[in-house]
Amino acid sequence: MEFKITTPDYLSLGQYKQIESYEHLSELDKMVKILSIISDKTEDELRELPSNSLMEIYSQILTNLTEVKPLFFPIFELNGVKYGFKSLAKMTLGEYVDLEMLAKKPLENIEEMMAILYRPITKEKFNSFKWALEHGINVAKGQVEDIFKYYDIEKYDTEKRFDNAEALKEMPAGFAIGALSFFLQVASLSLKSTQTSSQKNLSKQEMMKIVKEMGLTDIGDGLRLFTTYRKVPSLTLQETSLLQI
Repeated sequence: MEFKITTPDYLSLGQYKQIESYEHLSELDKMVKILSIISDKTEDELRELPSNSLMEIYSQILTNLTEVKPLFFPIFELNGVKYGFKSLAKMTLGEYVDLEMLAKKPLENIEEMMAILYRPITKEKFNSFKWALEHGINVAKGQVEDIFKYYDIEKYDTEKRFDNAEALKEMPAGFAIGALSFFLQVASLSLKSTQTSSQKNLSKQEMMKIVKEMGLTDIGDGLRLFTTYRKVPSLTLQETSLLQI
C-alpha cells in the first residue's frame, strides 16, 4: 500500500499547544491526533492505516518536529512582519501585570505572553555605524551588547494583544519556549531596575512552577547567532515535505 503524507518544516506554537494537551490520551490516540495536526491527513484517514505503517510515519516525524529545541531570537520575521523582543528593563507596569497574570497558566496563555514579549518593530538601527563599532568592540571583549536600544517596537495595547497573539500562533514553538526561558532567567534582575516601586517580581516558587510545567531548558544559540551575525530568521507560511511509505 502506497501512502503519502506532507508535513511542515517546523512545529508552530499553536501545534505545540495542541500536542501538549494530548498527554492524557493513550499512545495510539495521541499518535493519531499528533499526526493529524502536523500533516495533511484527517484522523479517519490515519486510522485506516496498518499500525506498523502508522508507527513508521510517526517515528520519522517525531524526532524532526515534536522534540522542540528552545532558541531565543530577539528579532524574527513572520509572514512579512518583523517582531522585536521587549526590553525587560523598560517594561511598563501594565505589561508586567498582564504577564504575571498570564503566567499563572503559561501553557494555556503562551501565545498571549508572546504578544507582550514580542511586538512589531517600528524602527531599527542595525545597519548603523554605531552598531557596527560597538558590536565589534564588544565581540572583541567577549561581551554581548544591549541590542534592545537598536530598535523600537509598537506601544503596548491590551486590545491589540489578542490580534498579535493569533498571528504569533504561527511562530516556531522553539522560539516561544526560548523567549519564555529568557524572560524567566532575567526577569527578576531586570524588573528590579524599574522605577515603579509597587511593581512586584515573580517569586522564585512561581518561576520554578512555570519552568516545571513548561519543561523549559537552555535557550540555545539564538541570541549568540543574532549578536554575531545579525541573523534574523524569516518565516512564511510553512513549506511542507513529503513522506511516502
